[in-house]
Amino acid sequence: MIEDGVSTTTVNSAVPGEMAKPRGFGFSQKQVWGLLFTAPYIAIFLAFVVFPVGYAFWLARDPQLYVELVHDPIFLRTAVNTLVFLIVAINVKMMSVPRIGSRNTKSTVSSARKANSTAARLPGVRAASH
Repeated sequence: MIEDGVSTTTVNSAVPGEMAKPRGFGFSQKQVWGLLFTAPYIAIFLAFVVFPVGYAFWLARDPQLYVELVHDPIFLRTAVNTLVFLIVAINVKMMSVPRIGSRNTKSTVSSARKANSTAARLPGVRAASH
């Protein structure tokens, strides 16, 4: 309808200002796509994290299994091997860190200064004192 050079448009709506409701379970189209894209990651997380941890707790509820574990001859050897591996691996890793870091820069002092100046620019991070 045009009156006095002004054009108006009429929109028929049952309730003015009411948004169209999403279909299905009440998810919008963006939420549906988000669920579709995250579904494989959720399935993998459930299969490889939640299920094994839950199954371990299910097995751990029987005290008789702990008695069998202590009397198993392989258990003691496995526990010792694990401790030796951890002690050796942690020490080797800690000893190799300074050498790896100094290989890539001219001096460790200048690289430490660069790291501190970078850290000082980050909010909430204090630079290490020399």
